[in-house]
Amino acid sequence: MKIVQLIILGLLLIGNSTICQVQCKTQVHCKSVNKEAIEAFNWGVVSMSHNDIDIAMKFFLGAMRKDTFFCDAYDNLAHCFKLKGDYKSASKLYLMSMKIDTSNPVPYINLASIHNLIGNYDKSKEIYETMIDNLPENPEGYYGLSFSLHSLGNYELAYEMINKSIDCSEKRHLEIGKEVQLLKGIIYFDYGKMEEAKEILLGVNKEFKNDPNLNYYLGKCFLLIDNDIKTAKKYIKKAKRWGYVVDLEIEEQLKI
Repeated sequence: MKIVQLIILGLLLIGNSTICQVQCKTQVHCKSVNKEAIEAFNWGVVSMSHNDIDIAMKFFLGAMRKDTFFCDAYDNLAHCFKLKGDYKSASKLYLMSMKIDTSNPVPYINLASIHNLIGNYDKSKEIYETMIDNLPENPEGYYGLSFSLHSLGNYELAYEMINKSIDCSEKRHLEIGKEVQLLKGIIYFDYGKMEEAKEILLGVNKEFKNDPNLNYYLGKCFLLIDNDIKTAKKYIKKAKRWGYVVDLEIEEQLKI
């Protein structure tokens, strides 16, 4: 069972001091000198804040028409399509945004997240690698790549990338998001560093107490490291209750 997509659906705050994953609306990266484009964009953001997605889309489209190089309008319109489940249209817009400004992290992250949502991890891996090529000091690229690699079963390289993400954040004096620590713990476990994984997962247990991934992996830590059947059973039963598909062998061993 690969990681439930809850991890990748956290909030990314570009320009904020916390690294996580996938944002809901962008801050301004490309900027625009066209006053009408800026006004339309701002009204679009206001509409999104009120969940008026269809109205927001009209404003973002208007901003794009007034300034065809306004990448933020493309990103926000793409996000609206993504919210409506139109991944094809969203993907096209993110690709257009990338061509306008290769230094804007938003389209890389969001386009990769679409491919993660549909299970196309090879493609998300490729997008994160492109992001790293263009933005080598941005920790989000390494974080996202570690997720894709783990989903593909490449635990060794996922281990390398999650640590690269954290090293990159520390060099830039960025706060490490709890989502990063959760993914780190999961990767460490699958890479064979179970005792370190257990310590990491216990450190974020409070924040993710209802997350099926944390409960499953923490339960396996107690089972395989400590042979603590009672505690393992408690966590894994909770993971199962929250939707994690538990291996049949473990179900039989714990009698759940």
